[in-house]
Amino acid sequence: MDFRRAVDLIFNPDAFFSRLVASNTDLLIPSVIVGMIGAANVISSFLSGTYGYHPFLKALLFSDNTLLVIVLPFLGWILVSALLFTIGRWISGTGSIRTTLLCSGDGFLPLALLSIVYHISVITVIPATSTHFQEGLQAIFFLFIFAIVCFFRTGYLLVYGVKNAHDLIVAKAFNAVVIMLILAACLLLCLEFVSLQYHTMISGESSFHD
Repeated sequence: MDFRRAVDLIFNPDAFFSRLVASNTDLLIPSVIVGMIGAANVISSFLSGTYGYHPFLKALLFSDNTLLVIVLPFLGWILVSALLFTIGRWISGTGSIRTTLLCSGDGFLPLALLSIVYHISVITVIPATSTHFQEGLQAIFFLFIFAIVCFFRTGYLLVYGVKNAHDLIVAKAFNAVVIMLILAACLLLCLEFVSLQYHTMISGESSFHD
C-alpha cells in the first residue's frame, strides 16, 4: 500500500473499499498491517520490559509467552472478520469471508499507527518526561486523544469496509459493526471467565498436591 492509497483509505474509505473489493487483491497488505501491531508490541516488550498484552494472552491463549503477542492481533483480525462476515451475510446474503478479511484488515490501519506511536512513546517520550510532571502529563494526554481518534477511525473504516464487502447501505453496515463489537465483547468476557476457572482449577490442584 503506497502513501496515496493509505491517505485514500483514511480520508475516503468508501471509494477505497469499493476499488479494493473490485480488484480482488491478495491478503498480503492487511496481513502486514495486522502484523505491525504485534511486531510493535514485541519490540517494545524486549526494549522496555512492558507487557501490555499479557492479561489478554492469559485469557485467550492460557500463556503469557512474550512472543505470542504477535499472534494476538491476528486472532483479533480473524474474530472481527468472522463476526462481520456472519452478520453481513445474514443481512445481505452476499459477500465472502476472504473479502471481509481483506476489508477489515485494511481497516486496522489506524490501530497499527496507534500501536507504533504508543510503543515509541513508551520507549522514548514518557521515560524522558518522567521527572517533568507537566510534560509527562501532556504526552499522556496526547496519547489518550490519539488513541480515541484511532479507535473511532477504525470503527469508521470497518463500517465502510463491511458496506462494500457485503453491498450494504451505511446504516446497516453501522449496525453490523455495532453488533460485532457487542458479540466480541461478550465472547472476550466468556473467555476471561473460562480462563479464571481454568487457573483456579490449576491452582487448586497445585495446592492439593502440596
